[in-house]
Amino acid sequence: MTLRHHLIIDCDPGSGVPFSDVDDGLALALALAHPDVHVDGITIVAGNTPRELGYASAAELVSLAKTHTPIFVGADDPPGGDDTVWRPLLDDRRDATAWKSEYGGSIFLAPTGHTTTRTAVDFLVDTVKASPGQITIAALGPLTNIAAAIRRDPGFVRAVKHIAVMGGAFLQDSLPQELNFGYDPDAAHIVMTSGADLSLIPFDVTSTTLLTHQQLELLDEDDPLQAFLKATTSPWMRYTDSRFGLGGCYLHDPLVIASLIDPSLVTWKTASVDVVLADPVARGRPIRWDPQGTIFGGGSQVLPHIGSAHVAESVDRARFAGLLVDTLAGFRVR
Repeated sequence: MTLRHHLIIDCDPGSGVPFSDVDDGLALALALAHPDVHVDGITIVAGNTPRELGYASAAELVSLAKTHTPIFVGADDPPGGDDTVWRPLLDDRRDATAWKSEYGGSIFLAPTGHTTTRTAVDFLVDTVKASPGQITIAALGPLTNIAAAIRRDPGFVRAVKHIAVMGGAFLQDSLPQELNFGYDPDAAHIVMTSGADLSLIPFDVTSTTLLTHQQLELLDEDDPLQAFLKATTSPWMRYTDSRFGLGGCYLHDPLVIASLIDPSLVTWKTASVDVVLADPVARGRPIRWDPQGTIFGGGSQVLPHIGSAHVAESVDRARFAGLLVDTLAGFRVR
């Protein structure tokens, strides 16, 4: 069978890291398990987890799946320093004692060293340029690594097949800044205005998804990868239940992978997208407009044309969750 997607997954995984969102880990597992996807490499970015813990989580998933997928690490923090807001918030949550009971008996990964001297940016640029028009990047964390690749080599934008991004929130009144865009707003601006072929799945859509406790129970504990996913996702679900009463957990990042496998899961609208940088409250918030250059105010203002992206508007939640669970439950280590 011909593989339809060659992916580089740029991510900040937290499976096995207490009080860190497990959605990156579930997305990695979906990509590693699905027969229509080949993961050419994984690049780690700081965000949901610090770089070393993200590397440990990705390495554990790759080891359990026995795929030998290479992993490369990127910068430990964004050049603009916006992690000074997000990093303490995320680390304090991970170190808090109030919710420890939710993680009793869970798998706790420790930071692990990495032996590769090739950086995430090196790998991104070299791999994309070596196979022009063939590599899709699934961007599941802050866009620091990808923006650095664009800055390093202007030809990167022309050579990459597609960049699929999870990030930003357009319509959330109580969320002026979403993590992936808020952690490194300058990088988000660079990527979204780069002219690359882009799709964007914002928090507005991913927060309508759900993996339930009942669906998680369908994973087989006799398979090492499924057992790890079950053991690390269950406490995160209990934590989000105790705080938000979700009855499960959101599937932010897996939706990016699923939308590449089956774009019909999502409804799309074409729009130009930029990112607010100057406003201290809304810094990192995306804005969008008609890419044809909408004129309003009697023609007094013409919005700039900066290329366009496919922006997700809604998702078939049941069919998406079914694809994820069926793929993971059907996977066996080869």
